[in-house]
Amino acid sequence: MISELISKLQTKTGIISTGIVSALLAAVYLFQLNGSYDYVKGERVLEYVPPLQIACGLLLIGGVVKNDYRLYVPWMISNEFFIYVLLHSMVKIIVYGSIFDFALLSSIAIIAYLGCALLAVQKQLDKMYKAQERKYRNVPVKDVEIVNVL
Repeated sequence: MISELISKLQTKTGIISTGIVSALLAAVYLFQLNGSYDYVKGERVLEYVPPLQIACGLLLIGGVVKNDYRLYVPWMISNEFFIYVLLHSMVKIIVYGSIFDFALLSSIAIIAYLGCALLAVQKQLDKMYKAQERKYRNVPVKDVEIVNVL
């Protein structure tokens, strides 16, 4: 089941939908975050991750459209940060118990989806990198003459 999801997410349409879904999830999280948490010292940095995820989701879509695998990397990094933020929020839900259980279950599902999407994008990045690497294998190497300066 998970391998089927990952194989569907590896297509161009799957990666575009991943970028859209991750940006929408970050926007929903950012909207929910607005004024609902009392941040203690050191946790304020977590509110900068969702806008980063939105911007990197757009970069991921641009990378698919332009067929440039280098634009996948920012989304992969921001996705890991966003998964961390979701895990942090899930721990806060468990510890403080202020939000009902549906939020906890939905956080688990979202984290699982983003993890599968990250794996799918990473596999597609590897495929694109290896395909580009083959283009330069047959380039002739010019003879270089080493001159002793001494």
